[in-house]
Amino acid sequence: MTWIESSAEAFETDEKFDLILTPQSLHWMTWEVVLPRFARWLAPGGRLAVIPTCRFEETPWRSELMPLIRAYSAMQDFEPYDLIDEIETRGLFRADERGWVGPEPWRQSVDDYVLSWKSRAGLAWERVGADRAEEFASRVRRLVEPHARDDWLEFGVVAELAIGTPEANPASPPARASS
Repeated sequence: MTWIESSAEAFETDEKFDLILTPQSLHWMTWEVVLPRFARWLAPGGRLAVIPTCRFEETPWRSELMPLIRAYSAMQDFEPYDLIDEIETRGLFRADERGWVGPEPWRQSVDDYVLSWKSRAGLAWERVGADRAEEFASRVRRLVEPHARDDWLEFGVVAELAIGTPEANPASPPARASS
């Protein structure tokens, strides 16, 4: 395994890879730049594995957590979209396999669980402001602590996975069918 610390848009290499993995990161990248690069970097028969989303299985605190997320998120106008459909429609990727994997058991300390929310785009502390971020963190902590055993939370995690081929020379995106 080779670990490279660089943005995919800035990185240059002649090296070939058997697998490129983008775990919950492709949505942050400039697709029209990175997907053709990924295609050039893959060895013959190489694959791109995209994990567009991971989520916790139903947790006992979910029904109370969702209103908190909506109330504190800096992304009040967020519209969900299907990343794989979007990059396929743009002619940048062809998924050969697609589905959900898991649930896999996950164990996380209460502190790490609470801090994990600041890495989400809508709840990044610099976007929501320090005071609101601390208030959100405090409320999440109070919500999950009763469900912890010895300060650890246990739940399952499921992930969407698409494995396929990025396009080196994307053609014009196919026209969408009108309804």
